[in-house]
Amino acid sequence: MKKTSILLIILLIVSSTLIFYSCDTTSDNTECAKECYNYLAEAHEICDDLLGDIYNAWYFALYEADDCSEFNAQSEFLKSLKFYNDIETTPEKNKFSLKIAYQIQEMGSNTDIYYLSNPNAVLSLVKYMYSDKITRANELLSSANISLKSISENQEGYSTLKSYYLELKSCLDFCQSPDTSFEQLGTTRADYQKNLNEYKNELEFILN
Repeated sequence: MKKTSILLIILLIVSSTLIFYSCDTTSDNTECAKECYNYLAEAHEICDDLLGDIYNAWYFALYEADDCSEFNAQSEFLKSLKFYNDIETTPEKNKFSLKIAYQIQEMGSNTDIYYLSNPNAVLSLVKYMYSDKITRANELLSSANISLKSISENQEGYSTLKSYYLELKSCLDFCQSPDTSFEQLGTTRADYQKNLNEYKNELEFILN
């Protein structure tokens, strides 16, 4: 009975330690910082692809859609996007093309050229295409925020991690509602790319 009581006490102590674990030591802080960075780096990749395809889709709508024939407008639109070109297998591309065709009809148009020359329409399509990745990016940022709160503010790289997180959150919010002109979009995209790459490079140097 006495041994059982002692074992229960030990188990309670161990479980309490696990529940209330935080990055209390320099080593723990470094590991938490690396974990936070990994979340942010993956979210960064998604945001970069999404912002690039928003730009590509808008460019296509303004400058390329009207030059397409009735039969290849959708094909040319998809070719302009990194998202589509990253799909390696032909069956998957065919399936995806059908999904986009269906989505165009669902949004109220049977004419590819008319629909794909409308910036608002192609931006809706890009958000539809990236919906799973946007969900993933939001999850990554939530995880990064939790990790960030576990890190001491005295940890080397903490302020850069925080800035990286805030800039990514701002970028993802912008991508979901890019209320701007096409010309300003190019400038905004370049600013996000510059800032995010600077944070990423600095953190790679500090944490690796």
